[in-house]
Amino acid sequence: YDWVDETDDVSCRPDFSILVYPWMIVDDNDAANAGTLAKEIGVDATTPSAFLAHASNDPTAPWQNTYTYFSKLQGSMENAAGARMGVYPTGGHGFGMCQFPSDPSTQEICEWPDAAAVWLEDLFGQ
Repeated sequence: YDWVDETDDVSCRPDFSILVYPWMIVDDNDAANAGTLAKEIGVDATTPSAFLAHASNDPTAPWQNTYTYFSKLQGSMENAAGARMGVYPTGGHGFGMCQFPSDPSTQEICEWPDAAAVWLEDLFGQ
């Protein structure tokens, strides 16, 4: 589209991403395809830093696929330290912001929002 005002000069590239149990980042969402990202997902030196959280017992989105994305970030980012990944032993799929923090089976994964906040502070120095 045609330039309208100064807003059009501002980049719409995100400065970071937070992916929680990402789905379909490898072909067919199959852990057997871990190691190769889906063709729609490109990772290069300009890809924003990412915080990734996943439960190892997720029956919907295998954690190995998240690791694939993490490892690609580590291999291509100018500041690879900007990527952080937490794989928690329980939580399944859909734990979100941890609606049930008193449940002992999800207690550990309920730490991910705090871990993400620390990561953002580390990333942006605040």
